[in-house]
Amino acid sequence: MESILFFRLLVSCLIHLITYTGILLFSNFVIGYSMKDVGTVVLAILISLFSLVGMYGMGMIFASVCICEKRVGSLVLIVQTMLLLVTNALSPAREPLIYLIPFTSGIDIVREIYMGNKVSISLVFIYVLVNVVWMLLGIICFRFALRHEKRYGAFDNY
Repeated sequence: MESILFFRLLVSCLIHLITYTGILLFSNFVIGYSMKDVGTVVLAILISLFSLVGMYGMGMIFASVCICEKRVGSLVLIVQTMLLLVTNALSPAREPLIYLIPFTSGIDIVREIYMGNKVSISLVFIYVLVNVVWMLLGIICFRFALRHEKRYGAFDNY
């Protein structure tokens, strides 16, 4: 079940990537900026796609909570706002602890590429490791929640 959802997400992202590339090429034709800029933007999008793996895991954890608790209200909105304010999306990272959030190191990698700086290998390793761990954790939580709900819960009480 998780793999079907993940592949739907992956196909959707690839379609968006093709669309964005077409828009960038059309913009390049109309506005006339350098192809290096287009390459940098496409590379940034490709790098950012891997953070979907970790965010998928985080989404599976929220799905697990929804399966078990049934009524979670605006929990996702609260966590989404918290992530926006805590991560380095608005300003560069101050604390290394925020690299435990799936997309924060990806933001720093893209920021370094845009500035023309060399990207640290340790930052790339952290990026891959954190995203894989979040995905595995999400899948484990989701499977546990489904198994628990099948045994002790009721799926008709949503």
